[in-house]
Amino acid sequence: MTDITHENSLATFDQDILTELLRDKRSPNTRRTYSKGLKDFFVTMTQFEPSPDAVAWFLSLGRFQAIALVLRYRAALLERGLTPATVNVRLSAVKSLESFKQVMLTSSCVTNEYYH
Repeated sequence: MTDITHENSLATFDQDILTELLRDKRSPNTRRTYSKGLKDFFVTMTQFEPSPDAVAWFLSLGRFQAIALVLRYRAALLERGLTPATVNVRLSAVKSLESFKQVMLTSSCVTNEYYH
């Protein structure tokens, strides 16, 4: 599947992907931690609060662009003197966003297969 297909599939989602990701987490602590981590990621890397458009932009990046951005984020966290454990939690939040995208795309394809 190409990036263009991913972009078109992401554009069909009616809900805010970030809100759905956080809603999917059972633990209130996990929701709070991931929310804080994702906010920090977007503010650090784009100077803007996360929004549906910003999240869709990040998720539409090619694999290597996304990896490069996350590696720059990791370096920024380490430069700020955060502990390795905190860095790992923040990176887990970003990784969960990518994983959630894959779940949404898969379920969208299954839904489209069965209902169209």
